[in-house]
Amino acid sequence: MDFRSTAAMAEITAQIGQNLHDVNQNDTRQQTKRQKHLSRKQKDETEQLQNTGVSYPPRLPRHIEIQVRNRQSQAKTSGSVADRCPRQNFFSPSVDYKMQMVIIGDRHVGKTCFLERYTDHRFQQESKSTVGIDFRMKTVTVAGQRVRLQIWDTAGQERFNSITTAYYRNARGIILIYDVTNPETYLNISKWLDLVHEYARNDAEVAIVGNKADLPDVQVNPLKARNFAEKWGYLFYETSAKESLNVETVFVNLVYKILKQIPQPHERNPRVRRRENPVTLEDDTEQNQRSKCC
Repeated sequence: MDFRSTAAMAEITAQIGQNLHDVNQNDTRQQTKRQKHLSRKQKDETEQLQNTGVSYPPRLPRHIEIQVRNRQSQAKTSGSVADRCPRQNFFSPSVDYKMQMVIIGDRHVGKTCFLERYTDHRFQQESKSTVGIDFRMKTVTVAGQRVRLQIWDTAGQERFNSITTAYYRNARGIILIYDVTNPETYLNISKWLDLVHEYARNDAEVAIVGNKADLPDVQVNPLKARNFAEKWGYLFYETSAKESLNVETVFVNLVYKILKQIPQPHERNPRVRRRENPVTLEDDTEQNQRSKCC
């Protein structure tokens, strides 16, 4: 046996072991250094957010985070329907009722601005026309009851009627808007009421709203419009989305009227109000045109 070769092998083995030890120590130092750097960076970001008054959002459970991501991905692929399901909606207090509402009327009467003023408290002077249908959600308290509203904003063009009328069936409240500066939009109320009578449920409540009341060139007589609405049991208001005039009042009173129609548990045979078809509307222009509803 060659003792010199054995000593050489032992020396080589010791050298390899020392090299592996040095490599492991170097990796440990690098990992520790990296962790300290990340901790310092996170600490700096946290201090910066605290100085600006912003805090990290609370961590959601895994299944709820998956629901949020799914809703966000659906909203991105659903056209004009924006993502309106923030995290706090999953933890919102329970509601007593859920109601669907539909806003209808001719194009350019201010339906979208009217809805944005109510839900988002904002007004855009130049708003794009709604393509098909859009919606907003808002929770309100009326007569001591918490009500979650799902409000559908429909397009005024006739080519979208086959789409928008499908949302009439489940609507408990319908807001019909016309432009007080455009008599033609007021005369077309008869056409819209035809669609309501054909597609909406029998107990749906209707509010007729004359929008753009802040403009000086009013061409629709508000007294005649009010008399027509009250004669057939509809609510009537003149509103201004720009000045936030009577916008919230329309929704509150419409919800209150719907709540009064909902049967109570102690009522064995609740009475359901059946609508009758309204009569002819009269124009306030010189031609005194007439338009029949039915």
